[in-house]
Amino acid sequence: MSEMTHDAGDVDDETLRSAVDVVRFVRLAGNDAEGLVRMMNEYLDETRTISAMWPNLLQAGEVSEVSEQLHMCKGGAAIFGFARVMALIADLEKGSLDPASYDAQAFERELALAERAIAALAGGRLT
Repeated sequence: MSEMTHDAGDVDDETLRSAVDVVRFVRLAGNDAEGLVRMMNEYLDETRTISAMWPNLLQAGEVSEVSEQLHMCKGGAAIFGFARVMALIADLEKGSLDPASYDAQAFERELALAERAIAALAGGRLT
């Protein structure tokens, strides 16, 4: 995670709340918010690694592989309550996947926003 994603100061609370379901976070965290934050960050790191391959897979015509990976990533996003990531993936799944339709930068922005929201939650900013 970059330093930029640790600092949620430049993102307003409403935007952060749109990235992660605060109520779900509290419920899932129970007495182990640190453990949940670690798992959420592991999901984001893994999703970043997987999504970095999508442009090349799409160029190679491996649309079904990308579709399968998108579906798995959407499931993880649903578990953690990453609403914006889920919505972006749902839009990608509905459209025709091709190299021109996948915006890697937009996907990365949503992952970074989720990271910022997690940092804000862990820091007590979003309660």
